[in-house]
Amino acid sequence: MNPYLTVTARYIDGSVEHPDSWKLHSKVIGYTIIHGDHSGANIAAVILKVLDCYGPGEKDDDKDEDEEWLDPLDLDEEEEVDEPVDFDPADLLGKVLALINQVCTLPQACVYFATLCVEEGLAPLELIKWVRTQWGSIYYLLDCVKVNKAAVNKFTLLAYDSPKVLNLWKKNYSDYVICRPEWEVLDLIHEVLERQWEIMADTPKFAPVHTAIKAGLAKLQKWYLAIGQTDIYYICLALDPGIKTEYTSQNWETKYNDSGMAAFKEAVCLFLIYIFKI
Repeated sequence: MNPYLTVTARYIDGSVEHPDSWKLHSKVIGYTIIHGDHSGANIAAVILKVLDCYGPGEKDDDKDEDEEWLDPLDLDEEEEVDEPVDFDPADLLGKVLALINQVCTLPQACVYFATLCVEEGLAPLELIKWVRTQWGSIYYLLDCVKVNKAAVNKFTLLAYDSPKVLNLWKKNYSDYVICRPEWEVLDLIHEVLERQWEIMADTPKFAPVHTAIKAGLAKLQKWYLAIGQTDIYYICLALDPGIKTEYTSQNWETKYNDSGMAAFKEAVCLFLIYIFKI
Protein backbone atom coordinates (compact mmCIF):
# COMPACT_ATOMS: atom_id res chain seq x y z
CA MET A 1 0.00 0.00 0.00
CA ASN A 2 1.54 3.28 -1.14
CA PRO A 3 1.07 6.61 0.72
CA TYR A 4 -0.58 9.58 -0.94
CA LEU A 5 -0.46 13.29 -0.23
CA THR A 6 -3.64 15.34 -0.48
CA VAL A 7 -3.19 19.01 -1.42
CA THR A 8 -6.16 21.22 -0.54
CA ALA A 9 -6.63 24.79 -1.80
CA ARG A 10 -8.73 27.23 0.23
CA TYR A 11 -9.76 30.59 -1.14
CA ILE A 12 -12.16 33.45 -0.43
CA ASP A 13 -14.73 34.47 -3.03
CA GLY A 14 -16.87 37.60 -2.93
CA SER A 15 -18.27 40.34 -5.12
CA VAL A 16 -16.75 43.78 -5.58
CA GLU A 17 -20.07 45.41 -4.68
CA HIS A 18 -20.35 43.51 -1.37
CA PRO A 19 -16.79 42.76 -0.19
CA ASP A 20 -18.01 41.84 3.32
CA SER A 21 -20.25 39.09 1.96
CA TRP A 22 -17.51 36.60 1.18
CA LYS A 23 -17.45 32.82 1.32
CA LEU A 24 -14.62 30.44 2.13
CA HIS A 25 -14.22 27.70 -0.47
CA SER A 26 -12.19 24.50 -0.20
CA LYS A 27 -11.12 22.25 -3.06
CA VAL A 28 -8.84 19.22 -3.35
CA ILE A 29 -6.40 20.02 -6.16
CA GLY A 30 -4.05 17.09 -5.76
CA TYR A 31 -4.04 13.47 -4.60
CA THR A 32 -0.55 12.25 -5.43
CA ILE A 33 1.55 9.21 -4.53
CA ILE A 34 4.69 9.83 -2.46
CA HIS A 35 7.75 7.78 -3.43
CA GLY A 36 10.37 7.15 -0.77
CA ASP A 37 10.27 8.61 2.74
CA HIS A 38 8.05 11.37 4.13
CA SER A 39 10.85 13.95 4.30
CA GLY A 40 10.20 17.64 3.78
CA ALA A 41 12.01 17.53 0.44
CA ASN A 42 9.80 14.73 -0.87
CA ILE A 43 6.59 16.44 0.26
CA ALA A 44 7.78 19.76 -1.21
CA ALA A 45 8.46 18.07 -4.55
CA VAL A 46 4.91 16.66 -4.64
CA ILE A 47 3.34 20.01 -3.73
CA LEU A 48 5.35 21.82 -6.41
CA LYS A 49 4.28 19.28 -9.00
CA VAL A 50 0.63 19.87 -8.12
CA LEU A 51 1.03 23.66 -8.14
CA ASP A 52 2.70 23.53 -11.56
CA CYS A 53 -0.52 22.10 -12.99
CA TYR A 54 -2.33 25.31 -11.99
CA GLY A 55 0.57 27.65 -12.84
CA PRO A 56 0.33 30.12 -9.93
CA GLY A 57 3.73 31.57 -10.83
CA GLU A 58 2.83 32.27 -14.46
CA LYS A 59 0.13 34.87 -13.83
CA ASP A 60 2.52 37.77 -13.26
CA ASP A 61 6.22 38.14 -13.96
CA ASP A 62 6.53 40.65 -11.14
CA LYS A 63 6.74 38.86 -7.84
CA ASP A 64 4.66 40.43 -5.09
CA GLU A 65 4.44 39.73 -1.37
CA ASP A 66 1.48 37.38 -1.80
CA GLU A 67 3.65 34.96 -3.79
CA GLU A 68 6.60 34.89 -1.38
CA TRP A 69 5.00 32.00 0.52
CA LEU A 70 6.15 29.75 -2.32
CA ASP A 71 9.86 30.45 -1.66
CA PRO A 72 10.43 27.72 0.95
CA LEU A 73 9.20 25.17 -1.60
CA ASP A 74 11.61 26.23 -4.35
CA LEU A 75 13.77 23.32 -5.55
CA ASP A 76 16.42 23.18 -8.24
CA GLU A 77 15.11 21.24 -11.22
CA GLU A 78 18.32 19.21 -11.32
CA GLU A 79 18.42 18.66 -7.55
CA GLU A 80 17.58 15.16 -6.34
CA VAL A 81 15.37 14.67 -3.32
CA ASP A 82 17.46 13.88 -0.26
CA GLU A 83 17.31 10.42 1.27
CA PRO A 84 18.09 9.50 4.91
CA VAL A 85 21.69 8.52 4.12
CA ASP A 86 22.98 8.30 0.56
CA PHE A 87 25.96 5.94 0.40
CA ASP A 88 27.60 4.78 -2.81
CA PRO A 89 26.11 1.34 -3.67
CA ALA A 90 29.43 0.42 -5.32
CA ASP A 91 31.05 0.44 -1.89
CA LEU A 92 30.26 -2.77 0.02
CA LEU A 93 30.02 -1.29 3.50
CA GLY A 94 28.24 1.72 2.03
CA LYS A 95 25.71 -0.59 0.43
CA VAL A 96 25.07 -2.37 3.74
CA LEU A 97 24.70 0.92 5.63
CA ALA A 98 22.36 2.32 2.97
CA LEU A 99 20.17 -0.81 3.05
CA ILE A 100 19.89 -0.65 6.83
CA ASN A 101 18.94 3.03 6.68
CA GLN A 102 16.27 2.35 4.06
CA VAL A 103 14.77 -0.50 6.10
CA CYS A 104 14.87 1.41 9.40
CA THR A 105 13.39 4.58 7.87
CA LEU A 106 10.21 2.96 6.52
CA PRO A 107 7.90 1.31 9.11
CA GLN A 108 6.42 -1.01 6.45
CA ALA A 109 9.92 -2.20 5.55
CA CYS A 110 10.71 -2.91 9.21
CA VAL A 111 7.57 -5.01 9.59
CA TYR A 112 8.24 -6.88 6.34
CA PHE A 113 11.84 -7.60 7.36
CA ALA A 114 10.68 -8.95 10.73
CA THR A 115 8.19 -11.18 8.88
CA LEU A 116 10.98 -12.59 6.71
CA CYS A 117 13.08 -13.25 9.82
CA VAL A 118 10.27 -15.39 11.22
CA GLU A 119 9.90 -17.20 7.89
CA GLU A 120 13.61 -18.07 8.01
CA GLY A 121 13.39 -19.28 11.60
CA LEU A 122 15.16 -16.22 13.00
CA ALA A 123 14.21 -13.93 15.85
CA PRO A 124 12.28 -10.92 14.43
CA LEU A 125 15.04 -8.44 15.25
CA GLU A 126 15.54 -4.97 13.83
CA LEU A 127 18.75 -4.20 11.97
CA ILE A 128 21.22 -2.15 14.00
CA LYS A 129 22.16 1.27 12.62
CA TRP A 130 25.68 2.67 12.62
CA VAL A 131 26.41 5.16 15.41
CA ARG A 132 29.49 7.14 14.37
CA THR A 133 30.42 8.11 17.94
CA GLN A 134 29.96 4.65 19.45
CA TRP A 135 33.04 2.45 19.75
CA GLY A 136 32.54 -0.91 18.01
CA SER A 137 29.29 0.17 16.34
CA ILE A 138 30.26 -1.23 12.92
CA TYR A 139 31.19 -4.57 14.50
CA TYR A 140 27.78 -4.97 16.18
CA LEU A 141 26.05 -3.76 13.01
CA LEU A 142 27.79 -6.43 10.91
CA ASP A 143 27.19 -9.02 13.60
CA CYS A 144 23.45 -8.34 13.38
CA VAL A 145 23.53 -8.45 9.56
CA LYS A 146 25.39 -11.78 9.59
CA VAL A 147 22.92 -13.32 12.04
CA ASN A 148 20.04 -12.21 9.80
CA LYS A 149 21.81 -13.08 6.54
CA ALA A 150 18.97 -15.26 5.20
CA ALA A 151 16.37 -12.55 5.87
CA VAL A 152 18.60 -9.83 4.35
CA ASN A 153 19.04 -11.84 1.14
CA LYS A 154 15.33 -12.56 0.92
CA PHE A 155 14.37 -8.93 1.60
CA THR A 156 16.58 -7.48 -1.15
CA LEU A 157 15.14 -9.95 -3.67
CA LEU A 158 11.43 -9.74 -2.76
CA ALA A 159 10.78 -6.30 -1.24
CA TYR A 160 10.36 -4.44 -4.55
CA ASP A 161 7.51 -6.70 -5.72
CA SER A 162 5.82 -6.89 -2.33
CA PRO A 163 2.67 -4.75 -1.89
CA LYS A 164 3.56 -4.52 1.81
CA VAL A 165 6.64 -2.35 1.23
CA LEU A 166 6.82 1.18 -0.19
CA ASN A 167 8.81 1.76 -3.35
CA LEU A 168 12.08 3.66 -3.03
CA TRP A 169 12.66 7.02 -4.69
CA LYS A 170 14.75 6.48 -7.87
CA LYS A 171 16.15 3.23 -6.45
CA ASN A 172 15.30 -0.44 -6.10
CA TYR A 173 15.87 -2.77 -3.18
CA SER A 174 17.64 -5.10 -5.60
CA ASP A 175 20.39 -2.44 -5.81
CA TYR A 176 21.38 -3.58 -2.32
CA VAL A 177 21.66 -7.32 -3.06
CA ILE A 178 24.76 -8.77 -1.38
CA CYS A 179 26.31 -11.53 -3.49
CA ARG A 180 28.29 -14.47 -2.11
CA PRO A 181 31.79 -12.94 -2.65
CA GLU A 182 30.59 -9.79 -0.88
CA TRP A 183 29.33 -11.83 2.07
CA GLU A 184 32.78 -13.41 2.28
CA VAL A 185 34.39 -9.96 2.44
CA LEU A 186 31.91 -8.92 5.15
CA ASP A 187 32.91 -12.02 7.10
CA LEU A 188 36.55 -10.94 6.86
CA ILE A 189 35.74 -7.39 7.97
CA HIS A 190 33.73 -8.75 10.89
CA GLU A 191 36.63 -11.01 11.91
CA VAL A 192 39.08 -8.13 11.61
CA LEU A 193 37.02 -6.08 14.03
CA GLU A 194 37.07 -8.77 16.70
CA ARG A 195 40.75 -9.80 16.48
CA GLN A 196 44.13 -8.13 16.90
CA TRP A 197 44.69 -5.98 13.83
CA GLU A 198 48.49 -6.03 13.93
CA ILE A 199 48.55 -9.82 13.55
CA MET A 200 46.03 -9.87 10.74
CA ALA A 201 47.67 -7.10 8.74
CA ASP A 202 50.34 -9.55 7.54
CA THR A 203 48.08 -12.61 7.23
CA PRO A 204 47.37 -13.70 3.59
CA LYS A 205 43.79 -14.60 4.50
CA PHE A 206 42.98 -10.93 5.08
CA ALA A 207 44.59 -9.64 1.88
CA PRO A 208 41.22 -8.33 0.50
CA VAL A 209 40.92 -5.95 3.46
CA HIS A 210 44.65 -5.29 3.98
CA THR A 211 44.39 -1.60 3.03
CA ALA A 212 41.50 -1.04 5.43
CA ILE A 213 43.44 -2.71 8.28
CA LYS A 214 46.47 -0.49 7.67
CA ALA A 215 44.30 2.63 7.56
CA GLY A 216 42.59 1.61 10.80
CA LEU A 217 45.93 1.02 12.53
CA ALA A 218 47.17 4.44 11.41
CA LYS A 219 44.09 6.14 12.85
CA LEU A 220 44.34 4.14 16.08
CA GLN A 221 48.00 5.15 16.45
CA LYS A 222 47.10 8.80 15.85
CA TRP A 223 44.55 8.93 18.65
CA TYR A 224 46.64 6.77 20.99
CA LEU A 225 49.51 9.26 20.76
CA ALA A 226 47.08 12.12 21.41
CA ILE A 227 46.36 10.67 24.86
CA GLY A 228 49.70 11.99 26.12
CA GLN A 229 48.87 15.54 25.05
CA THR A 230 45.82 16.10 27.25
CA ASP A 231 44.16 14.70 30.37
CA ILE A 232 40.69 14.78 28.88
CA TYR A 233 40.90 11.17 27.60
CA TYR A 234 41.53 9.77 31.07
CA ILE A 235 38.78 11.92 32.55
CA CYS A 236 36.29 10.69 29.92
CA LEU A 237 37.22 7.06 30.64
CA ALA A 238 36.88 7.62 34.40
CA LEU A 239 33.42 9.15 33.96
CA ASP A 240 32.21 6.32 31.71
CA PRO A 241 30.13 3.98 33.95
CA GLY A 242 31.09 1.02 31.76
CA ILE A 243 34.84 1.64 31.99
CA LYS A 244 35.74 3.90 34.93
CA THR A 245 39.40 3.37 35.86
CA GLU A 246 39.49 -0.41 35.42
CA TYR A 247 40.82 -0.21 31.86
CA THR A 248 43.58 2.31 32.55
CA SER A 249 44.78 0.58 35.72
CA GLN A 250 45.23 -2.69 33.80
CA ASN A 251 46.50 -1.41 30.44
CA TRP A 252 48.32 1.87 31.05
CA GLU A 253 51.76 2.27 32.56
CA THR A 254 51.58 3.12 36.27
CA LYS A 255 53.00 6.63 35.85
CA TYR A 256 50.42 7.51 33.17
CA ASN A 257 47.58 6.04 35.21
CA ASP A 258 48.65 7.96 38.33
CA SER A 259 49.01 11.18 36.33
CA GLY A 260 45.55 10.71 34.87
CA MET A 261 44.02 10.06 38.29
CA ALA A 262 45.62 13.22 39.68
CA ALA A 263 44.20 15.25 36.78
CA PHE A 264 40.80 13.66 37.31
CA LYS A 265 40.75 14.53 41.04
CA GLU A 266 41.76 18.10 40.24
CA ALA A 267 38.97 18.40 37.66
CA VAL A 268 36.41 17.06 40.15
CA CYS A 269 37.54 19.54 42.82
CA LEU A 270 37.28 22.47 40.40
CA PHE A 271 33.81 21.32 39.39
CA LEU A 272 32.63 21.10 43.02
CA ILE A 273 34.04 24.56 43.78
CA TYR A 274 32.20 25.95 40.75
CA ILE A 275 28.92 24.29 41.79
CA PHE A 276 29.02 25.50 45.40
CA LYS A 277 29.90 29.04 44.34
CA ILE A 278 26.76 29.11 42.22
